[in-house]
Amino acid sequence: MTSRHSLYLKRFIKTLFLILVLLTVIGGMQHYYLCGVNNNGVRLRGFYKEDKNSLDVVLLGSSEVYCSFNAPEFYKQTGVTSYPYSFECNPVTLWSYQLDEILRRQTPKVLIVELNGAVYDDDMLYKEASVRYMADCMQSQKAKWDMVSRYGTEEKLSYFFPIMKYHSRWDQMEHLKRIKLYIGMDLRGYSYLKGSFTHTTEEKLPPEWTDYDPEARRDLNPVAEECLIEFLDKCKASGIEHVLFVRFPHQETDNGAIEALERYNRAADIAAEYGYEYVNLDEYCDDCGIEIETDFYNRDHMLLSGQKKFTDFLARYLQDKYDLKPTKLTEKQKKNWDRCVEEMDACYTYYEDYMANPTEADTYEICERQDILDILDGYLAR
Repeated sequence: MTSRHSLYLKRFIKTLFLILVLLTVIGGMQHYYLCGVNNNGVRLRGFYKEDKNSLDVVLLGSSEVYCSFNAPEFYKQTGVTSYPYSFECNPVTLWSYQLDEILRRQTPKVLIVELNGAVYDDDMLYKEASVRYMADCMQSQKAKWDMVSRYGTEEKLSYFFPIMKYHSRWDQMEHLKRIKLYIGMDLRGYSYLKGSFTHTTEEKLPPEWTDYDPEARRDLNPVAEECLIEFLDKCKASGIEHVLFVRFPHQETDNGAIEALERYNRAADIAAEYGYEYVNLDEYCDDCGIEIETDFYNRDHMLLSGQKKFTDFLARYLQDKYDLKPTKLTEKQKKNWDRCVEEMDACYTYYEDYMANPTEADTYEICERQDILDILDGYLAR
């Protein structure tokens, strides 16, 4: 080999090495920093951290799910593993893609579907933030392309290269503080709080309405109905033994809440045509021990006190209904889940202490954020 050829080869190797370094750095920045970092992203990333075929119960839905259901508490009461595949304003337009994502990693015995995302109108069915929440965390690139081609409203490549969307965050120091959260989750291999989320103050709402027909029906948005049917077809083909459609507890305080209830009833009728059961869990608030005045943040979302009560009720309800037995886990998996229960118990104590003497004038969110985990470390050390 001539000296010139040797020189060219060295330059090529150096250039290739530089490109690989840049790609690694950019990839790492996109994964940990130049990405959507909020409770929705943490929850969805946490789902993909769960060991394959290790979840017996999966819940799908919107914010009602992660504000009402607590997977560590459910495990504490039953020994059954679960996870909420849910995020804010999760529309029925995306449910078929979500079911595919769930089935790529899990073979749940029970799928619980909270129907709120099926009662949306156009502004919510096509909400860009919802597409982003999913796209930022999806692992199937083909499915992501199909989804963003159908529902994405921004440059398609930006869903695959988040740096195009979030490049302005280079100098936003508050995002640097969140890198530790994702790195910690990646290193230990699981989410501590399994997507649990709560507020710490409650809105002052008017009394619940009583003068309405709880059995009335209202048509769904045509697109919502079409996508619900598409999802039901996929459920039938999925092989999941038990699919239960539900309405988690809400408060009927205005005309909008009544119209939503009427659409729930219509969605339930459609699910029934496929042989699926629907349960309006509003009707079980007394059985749960939920106090409207003290266990709800607003008409649709619970505080942590209500979340615990409802999860304990749902644990008993599903065990009786489906004869659920404790999940068979390896020693390592059991140790990890037991640690999550410890974190959640510490979270309950912190929540009670905080609510006894709140220091924030506005609502304060307790979820899997690094500052919250740091506080919980102090409670665990007691």
